[in-house]
Amino acid sequence: MIVNINYRKNAGEYSRGQYSYRCAIPNIKVGDIVIAPTRNGEQPARIVEINVPESEVDKTILPHLKTITRREEPADE
Repeated sequence: MIVNINYRKNAGEYSRGQYSYRCAIPNIKVGDIVIAPTRNGEQPARIVEINVPESEVDKTILPHLKTITRREEPADE
């Protein structure tokens, strides 16, 4: 499934920009906090949309989408 996320900033706020990822977490829902892999390491993020159709993702980006595989644990916060 493809999801859109907002990255968490240093002050605990979330970015306005949405970024697409594949998601392998069962029962994911909007508002869940996950760990997103980025080119600069892992970063906490909030799920803002689920079941995003592939047609809504830029065709040049689609083959390069990274996969989110875990939720943020309370100790990660």
